[in-house]
Amino acid sequence: MPGLFGYVDGDGLSYDDSVLRKMRELLLYVNINTCKSEPFYHGHGVHAGYCAPSFETVDQHTFEVDGVICWFDGEVYNIDELAGNHSSLLIPASPIPSQSPCVKKMLIAAYKSGVLNDFLRKADGYFSAVIHDTKNQQIKFITDRFGFRHLFYTVHSGTLIWASECKALLAHPDFKISVDRQSLDDFMNYGQLCDDKTWLDGVRLLEAAAVLTFDMRPRLIQREQYWSPQEIGPLTGKTDVIELYEEWGKLLRLSAAKRTAHTAAHRTGITLSGGLDSRAIFAAMPNPSDGGRINAVTLGDSRCDDVRIASAVTKIKGANHYTFPWKIDGWLERTFLGIWATDGALDLSAQLGVRQFDEISQLFDVCMNGIGGGAMQSGRTLGSSMSLEHGRTALGEPGLQMQCSRICRPGFRLDESYFKVRMPFFDNDLYEFLTALPDEVKRTRTFYWRALLHNFPEYYKSIPWQQSGVPISLPKPLFEAGFFYNRVLSLIKRKLQGLGIPVFDSKLHFNTSTAISHKGNRAIAESLLSDKKAVWPDYIPGDVDSILNGGSGKLCRVLTFEIWMRMLNDSDFRERTLVFGQS
Repeated sequence: MPGLFGYVDGDGLSYDDSVLRKMRELLLYVNINTCKSEPFYHGHGVHAGYCAPSFETVDQHTFEVDGVICWFDGEVYNIDELAGNHSSLLIPASPIPSQSPCVKKMLIAAYKSGVLNDFLRKADGYFSAVIHDTKNQQIKFITDRFGFRHLFYTVHSGTLIWASECKALLAHPDFKISVDRQSLDDFMNYGQLCDDKTWLDGVRLLEAAAVLTFDMRPRLIQREQYWSPQEIGPLTGKTDVIELYEEWGKLLRLSAAKRTAHTAAHRTGITLSGGLDSRAIFAAMPNPSDGGRINAVTLGDSRCDDVRIASAVTKIKGANHYTFPWKIDGWLERTFLGIWATDGALDLSAQLGVRQFDEISQLFDVCMNGIGGGAMQSGRTLGSSMSLEHGRTALGEPGLQMQCSRICRPGFRLDESYFKVRMPFFDNDLYEFLTALPDEVKRTRTFYWRALLHNFPEYYKSIPWQQSGVPISLPKPLFEAGFFYNRVLSLIKRKLQGLGIPVFDSKLHFNTSTAISHKGNRAIAESLLSDKKAVWPDYIPGDVDSILNGGSGKLCRVLTFEIWMRMLNDSDFRERTLVFGQS
């Protein structure tokens, strides 16, 4: 949640709200009494709706012009630029760049003018949309260029069903649950779903930068890509490395400014760790225009490195810093809500079982996040084929962009029931600049660190990186020595913990192995796996003991599959377990 949902009725006669109402209910799993929804749409065989958390304005998500209807979910940050580039459409720019009726007007106008793909190619944001042309009897489904606002669809017996989350498809009487075996293999091997597949056979995720057209008369589907990273040409002009650092810093600051602009009525904050990425976003963020302070939130034990480093970072800008510790007792039960919110796509080992979302949502309405930082800014994206980044590597593993779309972004589904999440590293101009960097710069793989030190020295010169335990400004031999020492020390502490010796590893803000081996959590895991209603034995080889003792990684993946399947197939189990996640 929030999300789009709907279906095409084959005979065009079904105007009953019951299916749409159930689809909406499946998406409203947090604060259900304060969520908002538009009136359902029925017309020309199409039935659709939209639901949103309480902090959103719902009446802005559907728009109709001359028989063309648009449903929109998400945000676009460069509305003024788009209005200028498409001035021939005679659409005025909106003073509010996200969630404005102008976005829908512009999408419809671009569609009717035949320039939809060009418009989408320039749109900077994370969104999905549905356009229904009642005259031509067509429906178009659209995703942003990074594929971050998910849209799932399936066709069964000529009926097309779609939703922002897979679970909503359960509401349609023609939909049947069947496990996709390839997805199960991928999940057990890589801890994530891959390509456009889901847990459910026949249900697909619309790819990034895609337009899928469903012709309602012959029941045909056509899919096209309106943008590809292969379109990005090499950088010309600036070749001096200092100029490149300067340009990178300027683009990051502009991205942060776009994602904090026009939010006078909304408090903007950030989730801040001890890493490099969220720190860069924090450094790039402008101070609140009203003279207030940025609210920064760090999750983890007060003694851990993340909290210690984040505290030092916030003092530079004079921000408010709030910490929220984990509680291991009851962790597994609390993760059930996260598994449901992410459609089982996020491995249990990444489900942190956060209890304090209500408290955190009191600190900000818009939360900046550092997803796509180091790995994209200086790692695999700058040294490998872009086609592999969006697909699979030569070894069959998911590429970086697939990981971001299929793991990181779903992790925000629960967060966005409480506040908006924005990701400055995924800005069109910044992304294109990085992709276009000269090969000699990419090959060094040091561009990101040097750009950080050049643009934000006070945040990096003396404050350590959580992963290494030392600042990235140290000479390479000293840095590598510190990194090695920190890593070995952490491994020794984990071994001692495994022997039952009570030592604290400050490097870990949360230890999944410790959490899953906790007496109470272990008992719940064993109960789930040994239950006579358990689903996993029909799909995964082994017995209960082999799964429980096969390592925390495998155990977490099997439990994720089991919990998700039980929730899909057993509404009583679902209703009973979702309560724990909100307690």
